[in-house]
Amino acid sequence: MPRLAVNLRAPRGAVATIPFYVDNADSDFAANGAALPGLAGPAASSQANSFDWGLPFFYGRNVYVAFEAAAPAGVVGPWVGF
Repeated sequence: MPRLAVNLRAPRGAVATIPFYVDNADSDFAANGAALPGLAGPAASSQANSFDWGLPFFYGRNVYVAFEAAAPAGVVGPWVGF
């Protein structure tokens, strides 16, 4: 399982490096699992400079959501924090 990392940059300039792992998709599909936490794939070519974690990345993490125009913690949404 390769260990990779991505840098997330907040609108105000803060940067966080988040490590993650990617599995072999053939092995994952052969296991017949209900959730595949290490499954990954390329983003659409129109989505350059974007990244989609997918639901399994958030398993076991606290996730916070601010809807559009909401401002919890003083930061106007929309945003997702973990």
